[in-house]
Amino acid sequence: HSHATEAWCQYSASPQSVQIIIEDNGVGISSGQEVERRGITGMKERATLLGAKFQIQNRLGGKPGCRVTLSLVRNIQSER
Repeated sequence: HSHATEAWCQYSASPQSVQIIIEDNGVGISSGQEVERRGITGMKERATLLGAKFQIQNRLGGKPGCRVTLSLVRNIQSER
């Protein structure tokens, strides 16, 4: 859908959280399209099930993509 020819995935972790950033060189997402796309809706639903925060990034002049941040502290405490 984005007409991307390349994609990048970045992963970082700390004792408090895990973060995944996925970017590509596609055309990006307009604000009206976010809700309508099933792929994005599915990613949001999966992030919510994990207790993670899901964000669409569509930076002006930058790469479009998404960011998922999972707080490990909150999830560990809720399992106790």
